[in-house]
Amino acid sequence: MKNHIKSRNHAAVNALIKLGFCLPDIRRSLPKLTGIKHQELADRLDVSRPTITATIDGKRRSSDIQCGIADVFEVPADVLFDERSSADTCGVCRNGSDPGACRAA
Repeated sequence: MKNHIKSRNHAAVNALIKLGFCLPDIRRSLPKLTGIKHQELADRLDVSRPTITATIDGKRRSSDIQCGIADVFEVPADVLFDERSSADTCGVCRNGSDPGACRAA
């Protein structure tokens, strides 16, 4: 039954995408919003903290780790790590600027 119910995190990610936030920034904000630190993710997934950080930042593309992170945050991996989505790069990123600067204001 749980599969049919969206988590709050899933709903929040969808809302942020609709508002124009890019996926890298959304992924980076989830640990702060949920209180789940990178080290806790690393411990749960039995990987290093730098591996978690690189995956969240989009510098590492391991589907197993992406799925694990998505499971912990209760957001489908295809939503959180959809590299084909227009939300993966917002206007700032598409213009070749620093992806970390997206929606920074």
